[in-house]
This record gives sequence, structure tokens and C-alpha cells, in this order.
Amino acid sequence: MTNFYSTNENLIHLYEVTDPQGVAIWGGEKIEDMFDWYWRSPEGARVFISAWNSNDEDAYMVGRPIEVTAIVGSKVGEGK
Repeated sequence: MTNFYSTNENLIHLYEVTDPQGVAIWGGEKIEDMFDWYWRSPEGARVFISAWNSNDEDAYMVGRPIEVTAIVGSKVGEGK
């Protein structure tokens, strides 16, 4: 079993907001943009985070996306 935490300098975190049917509405690296898109999304939207290993030529996902909707929703509800 590998650790989730990695010291790999090429690791990129990608955030994705989907509609209730799972269709991507937005995806990107900026957490501030993710909160904005989630706040403006329809009820039932979901948020995922995934880790990508990247070099100058290729990128590939490390592991599987993790749903963080409950955490994001609680922060949006707090007005943060």
C-alpha cells in the first residue's frame, strides 16, 4: 500500500465540479475557482480532487479521484 501524501515535485492537484449527473462543469488547479464554481452550480453538484503526475510531455492520474463535496459544501455554507 502506498501513502497518499507524496513529495513528488511534479504532482498536480486537479479540482473538478460536476453537475448532479456527473457531467463536468469546471476543472482546474485553483482552489478559489473551484469554490466559486461550486457555489454557482446547481443543487446536487459534486466536487472531486485528483492527483496527477506530470513532466514536460505527459500527465497521468495517480490513484483515483476523491469526492470532497461534503467538505466543500460545509465551507461554502460558512461563507468561506
